[in-house]
Amino acid sequence: MENIESASNDFIFHCRYEKNLSPKTIKAYSIDLSQFKAFIRLKGYSEFITEIDKTAVKEFC
Repeated sequence: MENIESASNDFIFHCRYEKNLSPKTIKAYSIDLSQFKAFIRLKGYSEFITEIDKTAVKEFC
């Protein structure tokens, strides 16, 4: 199972090198993902991508 850390790193890599998004967009996405990862850890949710459900995402938003 893939954890949130490796998935977010893969996503940022994809945005930077495959989609060639702007540095400001990459920075914004990185900040958002860092905040979400901190939230997941703080709330005690599983860090495995397949176990993070819409409840966690809604609570974060």
